[in-house]
Amino acid sequence: MRIVHVSSIERLRDGGSLIVSFQSSDSCEYWVLFPIVLTDDERESYGSPVLVNRTTGIEVALSTDSANAWLRTLKPFVSGHANADLFDKLLQLVS
Repeated sequence: MRIVHVSSIERLRDGGSLIVSFQSSDSCEYWVLFPIVLTDDERESYGSPVLVNRTTGIEVALSTDSANAWLRTLKPFVSGHANADLFDKLLQLVS
């Protein structure tokens, strides 16, 4: 799959899940999603990363290494993006 562009890098309104949204050469929109895990002490922590095909609804669980590989592939498309600092946070989650 060839990445066409990164659409957004954002914190979702579900409590704080983090995503990188991108479009690929198959014309589908994808998310690399780090779901927020809400705890009693209100610490910010994230569950296992997921690759979501937003066009078909298919979700695939990712290992930390696989999520890292996806983020490294997307990194060249993030340069100059308004939320590049949030992307750096995602990289820290898989480092």
